[in-house]
Amino acid sequence: MLSRVAEDVYWMARYIERTQNFARILAVRKTLGTQMANRETWSDFLKVFGDPHADAWDDPFASLRHVLWDNQCPVSLCSSIIRARDNARMARDVVSPEMWQILTRMHSRINADQTLSDDAWCDEMLSHTVMDALTLESMAEATILQDEAYYFIRVGMLSERALSTLRLLISTANTLPFWDNEPLYAVNALKSVTGYGAFRRAYRHQLHVGDVVQFLLFESNFPRSAVGAAANLLRALESLPGHGGLPRIYAGRLYAQLSYDTIDQVLDSSFEPYLWGLVSLFEKVHDSLMDRYFHPEVLEI
Repeated sequence: MLSRVAEDVYWMARYIERTQNFARILAVRKTLGTQMANRETWSDFLKVFGDPHADAWDDPFASLRHVLWDNQCPVSLCSSIIRARDNARMARDVVSPEMWQILTRMHSRINADQTLSDDAWCDEMLSHTVMDALTLESMAEATILQDEAYYFIRVGMLSERALSTLRLLISTANTLPFWDNEPLYAVNALKSVTGYGAFRRAYRHQLHVGDVVQFLLFESNFPRSAVGAAANLLRALESLPGHGGLPRIYAGRLYAQLSYDTIDQVLDSSFEPYLWGLVSLFEKVHDSLMDRYFHPEVLEI
């Protein structure tokens, strides 16, 4: 397939996954301040997720508007949905009519009413966004050929999923000392990745910070854990032309590290550097994808 189309569907999938993840995190974060003393500022939170304008936003109301509708914010819902739809438009031969219909619905909803009328309306809008993004990803599984384009979609989705989980953990790092005594912090972290029910099936005793971090990083049976996403990413890369080449090698090293690292290595003074190191490794996979498949070097003859 054309490298341009491969890049379009890859980014479409990343933006859809980013929309889903960030809408869920925002829904949980919006209620956090009303449930307990919030020890984490909006600007610090936005910096972790890559917003270059983070320092300009610390008031909760203004920050929420910013991450919902500011299309200059690279992580806002409006920006992600617009970019996902733009990339899908460039790959209409690959994107099914059902997928396009849901993307158009998401685009219409996020642009329909740019006012925070009340909490209930905001909660409903975020809930609809999450469900539409989940439906869209399910449509990609059910309505397109499972050819090269499908695997580029998988690679984009899984890369973004892993990065979201890692950035979520980084954004909560300064609250970790309170998790054991104030378990609502840990509960909200799990709910941000739809993992609370799954966590309770794996750990039935009293909630402990080490168990939560272990689950989000190293639980191979949970698809939104870092190791779960890395394992599926490796399988998707192996299905690309040339069996993934250098991106697969980087992903294999990343999966091996996550498979053999332990929670004791993480919960020491190097917690944040460890997580940022994993983010850097996932970004290496992305950079090598760009070089190998999307913008390959053209040799002059």
